[in-house]
Amino acid sequence: MDQIKLNIFPATIFPPLHICSSLVRVDEITIDVHEHYVKKSYRNRYDILGPNGVHTLSISLIKGKNAQLPMREVRIANHQNWQQRHYKSIKAAYGNAPYYDHFIDEIQPLFHTKFNFLVDFNIISLQSILKCLSLSNEINKTERYYTSEEIQHADIRNAFHSDRNQLSKSPGQQKYIQVFSDRFEFEPNLSILDLLFCKGPESLSYLTQI
Repeated sequence: MDQIKLNIFPATIFPPLHICSSLVRVDEITIDVHEHYVKKSYRNRYDILGPNGVHTLSISLIKGKNAQLPMREVRIANHQNWQQRHYKSIKAAYGNAPYYDHFIDEIQPLFHTKFNFLVDFNIISLQSILKCLSLSNEINKTERYYTSEEIQHADIRNAFHSDRNQLSKSPGQQKYIQVFSDRFEFEPNLSILDLLFCKGPESLSYLTQI
């Protein structure tokens, strides 16, 4: 079987740090838009640390058999006003973070623009994150579905899921000061938003050491 030279990633939203550490190590990122949507994964959710602890934010999807749909066909349920809820939660969690004002102007438009398809929001949010990290990695979409056996380079599609118990055991993350460090133990592998708002320009260096 001929192998394809791709660094292939799932279409995730503000992904956890271990996915980001893989993203920043490649020049060209290929997002799989043909894989089937995976429920309870970082394809439509992300974790932040708020005043009451870890809080999972999920994008509302149009009801149906999403698990049987390729990612490129999964639609967002915009009537549920999820964007306003997410933005308010992010502000409550990070409004006092040292680099909130530095990055929020890049993130804010994502919550004031209508997106019909989940994968479109995910890719544009990734572009925003890369910009915050001062990176210019090329982002492409898959032309078809590729099996793991076909991928010669990195295949990160199923490397992580949204099980906080598993993610908290991930090695290699040095503690940094989080907004509510006075209330909670350090939470590893939160959304990249946590690192950006707390560490600012040191975020890229941190990711390369994971």
